Amino acid sequence: MSKNECYILGYGNFGSYIAKYLANKELDVIVIDNDPDVVQTAANKYTHAIKADIKDIDALRETNISKAKCIIVCITDLHATVAACANLIELGCDGKIIARAENDLNKRILNTLGIKNVIVPIHDAAFHAALQALYNFNEEIHNLPNGLCWTTVTISNKRCTNVTIEKLDLRNKLGVNILYLIHNGITQPLVDPKAKLGIGDVIAFICPTNLLDNSISYFTNFKSKEKFKYINLRNDEEK
Repeated sequence: MSKNECYILGYGNFGSYIAKYLANKELDVIVIDNDPDVVQTAANKYTHAIKADIKDIDALRETNISKAKCIIVCITDLHATVAACANLIELGCDGKIIARAENDLNKRILNTLGIKNVIVPIHDAAFHAALQALYNFNEEIHNLPNGLCWTTVTISNKRCTNVTIEKLDLRNKLGVNILYLIHNGITQPLVDPKAKLGIGDVIAFICPTNLLDNSISYFTNFKSKEKFKYINLRNDEEK
């Protein structure tokens, strides 16, 4: 078994998009679906495609899914999702399990079952649409575990330029950690704290998802009706 095998459970619109993306990143994609026509379509594109009922633990066991690097449950039906996740837990799957939920209640149910990585696609889409409306922000947002995300943004606000990154104190004021900086077309993977941001620079950064809009507002020239407020992540200050 390859160390890069990723199982996609359910090959609908959501599952097929994820499968395509992972395959483009050179992962070995294995699709499991109960529809023979869907399985045939997937078999022509990916490493393996298996016809099986994911609610049937014996059928899943026969796919060798327990050793997969990652398993993504892509179906919309809550009953089938819960059954599949319960089967995966009972089989002692080694890899990360990611499940789709249609709403917050379904997400809570899956969390209670023990599935920590649950995504609600409609929430992510709505959040991205809101950012586009507010800040003309069109970059891709990458969700991470533990309520974090990362993205890139083009600097267009003078208030965060001509000051060293160290003095900007982004980690404590915004919850931001810079991953890399593109300055004058040159990528700097190790950002010098003495460096200064300039208009047109691009930064990739990681931050708590619930603070992302605050960070984008800071780095762009968006003018909010409310006065911009810094957060402070230091425990020993402002007490």
